[in-house]
Amino acid sequence: VPPIRGAGADLFAAILSPDLTRLEYAVRIGGSGQDRGRSAAFGPDGTCYIGGDTGSADWPARPAAGRRPIGKSDGIVVAVRPPAR
Repeated sequence: VPPIRGAGADLFAAILSPDLTRLEYAVRIGGSGQDRGRSAAFGPDGTCYIGGDTGSADWPARPAAGRRPIGKSDGIVVAVRPPAR
């Protein structure tokens, strides 16, 4: 998991081993402001989709999504896929 980038809250997702004894994969995603996951669901391929909101002007979005915040807090959807084994 990379170091914390800034103040506030970030999204966090983790995959544990089937017996819950090992951390197999973890990711933290966020910008310099308050970023919150509000709900999560898994797709049929195991991808974890996290919905929430961000108050970060530097949220790490894909270029096509744009990076300019529209309001005080903007909705986000993140797809988390662990690396192939």
